[in-house]
Amino acid sequence: MRLLVTLILLIFVLTVSGQYSCSNPCYGNMCCSIPSNNEYYLTTFCDESTACGTPCSAQTYFTADSQRFGCGVTLTICSTSGGSTTTGGTGSEGTSTSSGSGSGSGSGSGSGSGSSGSSSSGSSSGSGSGSSSGSGSGSSSGSGSGSTMEIGGFYGVCVKAITIDAGPNISVEEEAGMAIIDASSQICQDLFGSSSCGWSDKRSITAVQSSVEDGFPVNKPFNVTFEDYNKIISNSLILDQQCSNKNNCKYNKLE
Repeated sequence: MRLLVTLILLIFVLTVSGQYSCSNPCYGNMCCSIPSNNEYYLTTFCDESTACGTPCSAQTYFTADSQRFGCGVTLTICSTSGGSTTTGGTGSEGTSTSSGSGSGSGSGSGSGSGSSGSSSSGSSSGSGSGSSSGSGSGSSSGSGSGSTMEIGGFYGVCVKAITIDAGPNISVEEEAGMAIIDASSQICQDLFGSSSCGWSDKRSITAVQSSVEDGFPVNKPFNVTFEDYNKIISNSLILDQQCSNKNNCKYNKLE
């Protein structure tokens, strides 16, 4: 029985620890790898002594993670708590028409027959008449939903921040089961309405390198559409490419 309990606990520990794996550990106790989906949990901190030399009191919008991005790098951090990547659509209402047919009967002193819309004749003197009536109507409606991205739809709320420190410790990310962006309390407030964020809150964000000259606001939160977010990602990829092609890249990691 004791052996069974031990095995169960071992399996549980292995399962939990397997949820997050850093592909590029660095500096002994941090992670330098950037998630391919750019997703993190948001946590908050404020230290006056930092790896980049800038105290937290000197900035309103700041982050750690300089081991990933470098010192003094602008990040665009977005929360999708107000948006969704799946949108629904409704189909337009349609109408259809149907036709009806009728039959008629004739009467007279002689034999006769009648049909809809035609005269009748008989073998004896007489007359026949026919009448018909027919009507039809129909209507149809349809609706549909899809998982395609709505280009003009609301994606989420974003802020820009500057990296001023390294961290967090890789053990924190392993415990959280997710990469972490450690940031100022103002960022937590703007994105989630709370003055502090911990990893156990599981407040998901995306974070990518950006530029202060990309046309999006600085020092305040701003809403973005799916189209805006695609531009942010595209700009980040361009910066990454420029960085990999230049020896004097301004996004140098701490070495």
